[in-house]
Amino acid sequence: MEQRPPAPGQFTSPLAHGEVKNYKPVTNEMLLNPSPDDWLQFSRTYDAWRYSPLKQINKKNVGRLREAWVRGLPAGTTETIPIVYDGVMYTIVPGGGVQAIDATNGDIIWDTSGRTRIRRWP
Repeated sequence: MEQRPPAPGQFTSPLAHGEVKNYKPVTNEMLLNPSPDDWLQFSRTYDAWRYSPLKQINKKNVGRLREAWVRGLPAGTTETIPIVYDGVMYTIVPGGGVQAIDATNGDIIWDTSGRTRIRRWP
């Protein structure tokens, strides 16, 4: 099938640069009882406590935390709370785009903003 650019003024959906491997849709049950590893809603749970049940960080080791990775955002204004599901962080970027980021290393999996060029090395 031949792909053509859209006509001027015609809406086109953005192209993803990659895909989330083994993605499984989030269910209502998952939203009601989220895994401790996931942050599926803006406040994590419907009660909006923004509480994480994870136990890896505590009073004894919090002082040893170090920055693991940094990812800048495109220029512009935004205020968002990332969603985290199965090791992927989904965040809104200025201009209304969305990025899927590997939460372990900060690599962009896909980006709908059209501003980020991802260079793939062989």
